[in-house]
Amino acid sequence: MSPSSQPPRALGVFRRGEPGSVLRLRLSNGQFGYVQYVCPGWFGSAIRVLPGTYDESLGEAELRRLVAGPSLFRTQYGIDREWRRSGAKIVARLPIPDAEAGMPPFRMAADPADDEHSWVKRPDGTSVRNPQYAAENPGIDFDSLPLSPVPFFGTLSWMMETQWTPRLAEGLKLNLPDRLEPPAPEPADAAPATKRRVRTSYLAVFPSEQAAVAAHEELRDVGVKAPFGYDEDNLEWFLRFEKLGRPDDVVEAQISEVAQRHGGYLEGHLVGPFN
Repeated sequence: MSPSSQPPRALGVFRRGEPGSVLRLRLSNGQFGYVQYVCPGWFGSAIRVLPGTYDESLGEAELRRLVAGPSLFRTQYGIDREWRRSGAKIVARLPIPDAEAGMPPFRMAADPADDEHSWVKRPDGTSVRNPQYAAENPGIDFDSLPLSPVPFFGTLSWMMETQWTPRLAEGLKLNLPDRLEPPAPEPADAAPATKRRVRTSYLAVFPSEQAAVAAHEELRDVGVKAPFGYDEDNLEWFLRFEKLGRPDDVVEAQISEVAQRHGGYLEGHLVGPFN
């Protein structure tokens, strides 16, 4: 599998807001956290996650100071899809600092420490393996690059509550969906473990049942089994395709093209352990 050399179409348009929109989120621990929408991304909306968690809503002056400073981290996240789960509310629209405006390069990896299966997606959407990106950008600090995407609100909330940064990435931890638990640590006297297998899940979202069914049938006709369903929380139809192994750009492009033909879009992929 090779990263795509062709830029994809930006899909993560935030329908409820505009670049600069500041959102207050209700975190899982009951506190508030803040993010700022920057621009559409390839696997969700590009956002700035702002530092700190708060027992009460910030006032206007405090919010302006927070937004004007550096972010805790940047990522791509499905704001619209996770709107209800996150208790989101747009509280302001403020200038995005020049240093964090636009799409940054993103590390795209199941395991950030594994160069063999890791790559960087440039701001224009094209992708290159880590060694090539390092050759193009001498002295690049990979640990400082945003790691993308964050698939679910539960994951984002955990990251904000713990004040996570890209330097704290822990293998598959970031990409685990809410319903999975991190693998239990091996006993100290355990035999050397075999290399962990992973499963990649691709999620496409559609405006109607008819569109989801049509995409499901088109994929089925070429041997891709992608069950569809309805997300009652977000009033959206979706289909999901799972395969063993790490993310595959060819599969991702195929599902994305089919989804777009039927008015939908590929929201991204998730990576989790396969037992």
